[in-house]
Amino acid sequence: MGNALVHSGDAAQPGSKPRPGWARRRLLRAAAWLALAPAGWAFAAEPLVIGQSLPLGSADDGSAARASAGARAYIEFVNASGGIRGRQLKLLTLDDGGDPRRHVDNLRQLVTQHKAVALLNCVGDAACAAGAQVARTEKVALIGPMSGAAALGRDANPYVFRTRATYAMEAEALTKQMLALGTSKVVIVTDRLPVSEGAAALQEAFARQRIASTVLDVDPSASASVARFRSEATSGRYHAMFVDMGVEGFALVSRLSQEASDRWPLFVTTFAAGNVNSLLTGFSGRVVGFTSVVPNPEVASIQLTRDLQEHAERFAGGGQAVTFAGMEGYINARICVDALRRASAAGMVDACGVLAAMNNMGSVDLGGFTANFSASPSAASDRVDIVVRSRSGHLLK
Repeated sequence: MGNALVHSGDAAQPGSKPRPGWARRRLLRAAAWLALAPAGWAFAAEPLVIGQSLPLGSADDGSAARASAGARAYIEFVNASGGIRGRQLKLLTLDDGGDPRRHVDNLRQLVTQHKAVALLNCVGDAACAAGAQVARTEKVALIGPMSGAAALGRDANPYVFRTRATYAMEAEALTKQMLALGTSKVVIVTDRLPVSEGAAALQEAFARQRIASTVLDVDPSASASVARFRSEATSGRYHAMFVDMGVEGFALVSRLSQEASDRWPLFVTTFAAGNVNSLLTGFSGRVVGFTSVVPNPEVASIQLTRDLQEHAERFAGGGQAVTFAGMEGYINARICVDALRRASAAGMVDACGVLAAMNNMGSVDLGGFTANFSASPSAASDRVDIVVRSRSGHLLK
């Protein structure tokens, strides 16, 4: 380095004894030099690492990239504003390819090697369930799992802090919408058996309201299965169709939606997911609806959406952050940073401090969206909106 702490007049010459007081004078000069050094010069504290493992690339249905963009928008805003008491934040994202086992390995690496003080976001029931177990064993907070599964409530795992509504809440809201549309027969299209927890919750909600539901299992790679699905779904027997599928399944439904457009059920719907965009591009002349567990990111009617839009434009290139999944990632990042600020104020900026801050957080108003971690052990928010694309193609709430 260009600046040295050792001055030649004080240094002991080879073969000679140090002069009396040499060590003390050297220490005093070093202390004075440190005091006069410009703030942050060569002595900046290590950044606080926030870790997340997401399915990137072809394994992503769009949710992961958007959620990550939303989280990055807020974290970079915080960094540009001076960080947390001068310490910068580092959002470290590892790719798990949609494999829960890789997700577990990534999270352990983030905690043990990169010293992540909190884990943020996760996409999909299987990955989030695996991540919740890592949070428990490593004793670190998992903030904002993007899944409504029952096992992710704090009553099931005290290290998990979900900001979004549960599947049961989404199912109730969607069932009310079905009743309002006069729906009495629904086909649930899935590429997995047994059906997902979300679809099972919907079946239960339908049964309580005497809406008949039929499960149709489809293998997207088998032509006979696809033909059977197309024939049954367009038979005219159903008023609505609920899609409960993975990336390939949604791509199949989207492609088929271009065919026989006048014979599909009048209402096509799904839960909040990145795949919903593929439904919105098809099913001409049909009503397409989906649940939303966060405010509409494109309607700047509340402060939260205005903040997201500004921060996304300045720090994340807009685009992917200003989406429903982007909004969810942004909300989760804001909750995480709030916990870091509280931990810093208490002098405990580590995983234990963040966990303590989350346990004592209570209710937080983010500017039109409230997360209350003391109201319910299952979720900090029960907000569920139904977003509908009308038959004419307009998005309505």
